[in-house]
Amino acid sequence: MPWQSDPRLSGCYFYHTMELPGFGLVRGEWHILDFPQYIGGVNLAGKRVLDVGTASGFLSFAAERAGAAEVVSFDLDSAARMCRLPYAGNPYWADRARWLADNQTWADGVKAGYRLAHRLLNSKAQTRYGDIFELRNLEGAPFDVTVAGAFLEHLNDPVSALANLALATKERLVVAFTEILDTGEPLLRAATDLATPASDFTWWIASSGLYRRVLENMGFAIEAVRPATAYWETERRTVERSTLIARRRAS
Repeated sequence: MPWQSDPRLSGCYFYHTMELPGFGLVRGEWHILDFPQYIGGVNLAGKRVLDVGTASGFLSFAAERAGAAEVVSFDLDSAARMCRLPYAGNPYWADRARWLADNQTWADGVKAGYRLAHRLLNSKAQTRYGDIFELRNLEGAPFDVTVAGAFLEHLNDPVSALANLALATKERLVVAFTEILDTGEPLLRAATDLATPASDFTWWIASSGLYRRVLENMGFAIEAVRPATAYWETERRTVERSTLIARRRAS
């Protein structure tokens, strides 16, 4: 479904479903029907917003519509940044060159989808590609609000990524639509049974205790954890997860 049948969308991959002028509803893997609840009700009006893991840009474009004064869309610059769970027969481990070629095609499709949507929606969002573990060095940081939408679970080192998100943020950090373990212990739990190669891209579920400890270490306090929903187009069902909002403490 995300690789579109419309020949005008050839080479484009859409992670989120979007309404695009001239195309109508272009379906992706996920459909965010209520953007305010997805980001925990945080007011973006007049704010400088960083959208990390932008993919095809839905959250960036929604932030603009919500009145953000400036939006920067950030995503990985190369498929080589991605890690996959260890399975001996997986091309990531068995034939890295082939895996990189295949997944760079996907990454390029994501960028093509973003560029098309950006143009059709007359977006003014700025685009940056790089390494999330160097996010602290992003030009123009820190931002008033950083939104991290459902990608920390896909990183082999979400703790360092969370620290970089905090360093890039001046006021509020929104970790949107993610599973959170309900325990005060600072834990990472495997998100899968670690025995299914098809799920090699999902690593960890973090506990509320881990979020609290890392964010406190970085100068933040958890303000709220709220329910968030999105429609999973692939399985045609609504999914509920959590959105965590953290506020930088006064120095």
